[in-house]
Amino acid sequence: MVAVMSTGFAEGFYLIKCLLLFKKTKMNLTFENILEFYCDLTGFRRQEIMSICRDRFVVTNRMILAHILYNYGNKRSKSHIGRMMNKNHATIIHYLKKHDDLIETCPYYQNVFSRSEGLIGWLKDRRKEHGEELL
Repeated sequence: MVAVMSTGFAEGFYLIKCLLLFKKTKMNLTFENILEFYCDLTGFRRQEIMSICRDRFVVTNRMILAHILYNYGNKRSKSHIGRMMNKNHATIIHYLKKHDDLIETCPYYQNVFSRSEGLIGWLKDRRKEHGEELL
């Protein structure tokens, strides 16, 4: 597992660099692009997020990604998100239900979710400006 947990100026600079890259390249709003951006923000590899690994840190990142896809990726069904993430729809339901509890009680979850707010902002902007939907 390669989780990068830096704080401060370097993290802010990296987030700005990622956002500029996405705006400059005008990437489509696809699951693969969102996953790539999320992996860049968190430091996890795509294989880890998509794997069956039950490590707490990997699962936490999957939960946040599912929350972002469901709430900001144009409200695809839980089954559709499950298929994209190689998970059962019941797992996605569990991830979404646990979000509110974890955001209040788990410092690691709070930290990772706050780092992913750049992705959330980007998704909101793309949907507002272009009416683009997740492919």
